[in-house]
Amino acid sequence: MKKFNIYLVIAVIAVMVAACGSKSSSNAPEGVETKSQVEVESEELQPEDHTVQDHTVEIREVVQSMYTKAMALYANNKNNNVDLSKIFYSNSFQELIRRTHKLEQATDGLILDWDLWVMAQDYQNPQVEVKDVIMTGQDKALANVVIKDNGERDIQVEIIREDGQWKINDLMWKDGSKWSSTRKMLTKALGD
Repeated sequence: MKKFNIYLVIAVIAVMVAACGSKSSSNAPEGVETKSQVEVESEELQPEDHTVQDHTVEIREVVQSMYTKAMALYANNKNNNVDLSKIFYSNSFQELIRRTHKLEQATDGLILDWDLWVMAQDYQNPQVEVKDVIMTGQDKALANVVIKDNGERDIQVEIIREDGQWKINDLMWKDGSKWSSTRKMLTKALGD
């Protein structure tokens, strides 16, 4: 009886392995095509190209427009009369900058000692080029921007969709081989 039980267990295992391991087997009704797990997983990883591409083009144009308007104000020395953050920054980024300026006034300290738009203290007539845009989510992207003025500076602009509009949520600069975040720096300075 023990031999019979062992053979029965082996036979059941063999049938189970054969059923699970078969590449052509499917639980779908006859005549219905099915996809392999690999096909399904690869489809899930691939974004719809037209959606990402449409946002990429739109965001590139928005960021270029933001910089064109900001640089026009700078060229006319009118940037002191217009708060560009209220126009182009996300609500949370605006609030972070507002709180930073308030701390600077209260302590006579200087936290933001450069212009965020050009990532420099001194500039003459900066030219801006949006090199590319990388979607990092449905409503979030990074725009790689080059500022040309007394050399070139690479910056990254994090853009989010807020209240139906694309807004700047962070500005990052190259610090050696890594990117440094204005948002993280200000959050740390404020003790948040």
